[in-house]
Amino acid sequence: MDIFVITETWHEDSSTTVLKQLCSPGFRFLDAARPMPAEADVHTVDFQNHGGLTFIHRSTVGFQKTTLDCSVKTFEFLCSDATSGSSHFVLLGIYQPASHSCFL
Repeated sequence: MDIFVITETWHEDSSTTVLKQLCSPGFRFLDAARPMPAEADVHTVDFQNHGGLTFIHRSTVGFQKTTLDCSVKTFEFLCSDATSGSSHFVLLGIYQPASHSCFL
């Protein structure tokens, strides 16, 4: 397996230890944490940031996060341009929390 997509990672940002621990030698990750509400008290033991997506990929597959010019409220996404050898593709991961309904 060269690429693994994980949804609902519950991480705050790219420096979260658990994301680094998920990567075996020879793998890297690209992530998108759920945006935190302005009123969130992130410095408490009880805080948990639900949602989030991560692409775990072999180091030989080049990934670069792509920003999409859109504003969404009912789902989360992570988009990346990827290169492996002479192949190029776009990977888009979408996570729709059960607490939100949307029509894609």
